[in-house]
Amino acid sequence: RQVEESPYLILTGPSIGPNKGWGGHQVSSKEEISNIIEQLHTMGIQVIKFTYDDLSWLGGQMPVLEPELLKHIIETSHGKGMKAIAHVADLSRAKELLRMGLDGLVHGIVSEKVDEEFLSLLKENGAFYIPTTAVYETSFGFQESVRKQFEYNIWEEFPGEFRDSLSNDASRDMWNSWWPKANSLKHGLSNIYWNTKAVYESGNLVMLGSDTGTPGVLPGISAYYELELMENSGLTPYEVLECATVAPLTYLGLYPKQGKIAKGSKANMIVLKKDPTTNVKNINSSWLVLYNGSLVSNSRDLFGTH
Repeated sequence: RQVEESPYLILTGPSIGPNKGWGGHQVSSKEEISNIIEQLHTMGIQVIKFTYDDLSWLGGQMPVLEPELLKHIIETSHGKGMKAIAHVADLSRAKELLRMGLDGLVHGIVSEKVDEEFLSLLKENGAFYIPTTAVYETSFGFQESVRKQFEYNIWEEFPGEFRDSLSNDASRDMWNSWWPKANSLKHGLSNIYWNTKAVYESGNLVMLGSDTGTPGVLPGISAYYELELMENSGLTPYEVLECATVAPLTYLGLYPKQGKIAKGSKANMIVLKKDPTTNVKNINSSWLVLYNGSLVSNSRDLFGTH
């Protein structure tokens, strides 16, 4: 059978943010927001992403949207039958958005440990939480994070020269010049790890995401690295794999048509040599990949002894 040439993607479209701030669509009025959401809705987009982050936790000084504009984004999205999700990293702003009806957080809370009010708001909204631990690890330790991600480069998507150019001292110094507080904020990682486990254990929906595309957070292999980091939060390997597979597919209404080995489900599978439920790093033992039942990729020893 012929295999489709591109992966299956669900897209949000460009994010909405303030003028001279963080976001693809930069706005300053309700009218602009309404026009953008209408345009995205006409295109078939089902999720609206917006930013509410001045990046002060990383040494930045970015403007943020006013509360009435934030509320308008959420209410207008819901009026179109769309979800509203946010780029936000500190607890007080996250709770402010959840009180407005936010549907999901696409970054972990780094500013402090989450509290019972936050967990209750998540549950009340049915909102999801994506830790994106990989982007925080990269922010606080650029070189080491890049090197660890390359441990998952078993399919050799990236050449060694690319790894060396990213993990050298010049790249580290450039990153630190962009974000001068990065190295001094490593304590924030303990908040990320603690919060991931707290959100999961409270019965709220935790899903995997690495913020791929940020400098040093590499396509593909950063998702594998994120699995390892989520296990470091105290989740079991099985729970981590659930966050990466069943949880997002269920939220998107695709499970069990996808994400389950059963008659009538799509035959999209990664076959491993080692058991990832005993150690999530065993995800690095990819043997072959099936897409819609067709073999699309395999390791060099496919017909060997494994």
